[in-house]
Amino acid sequence: MKKRNKKKYLLVGLPTELTEGTQISHGYLSVGNPEVRLRSKAGRFYATRKGGEGFVRTEEEVEISKEVFDILWPET
Repeated sequence: MKKRNKKKYLLVGLPTELTEGTQISHGYLSVGNPEVRLRSKAGRFYATRKGGEGFVRTEEEVEISKEVFDILWPET
């Protein structure tokens, strides 16, 4: 189980040399403790369980099929 340290930054402005990025879609099936997040990135699909509170939280992520993602996504 991974632990993630959350950090927030305030930008003064956008960087002048932006490059092409990767489209990421994510939504939450449940909010609270634990949270369950669905994510689509570069043709791969993931379900993540996030627990704990504050800036240090546990996170467990598994890759799921597109079919499972498509079934769950409307619930986000």
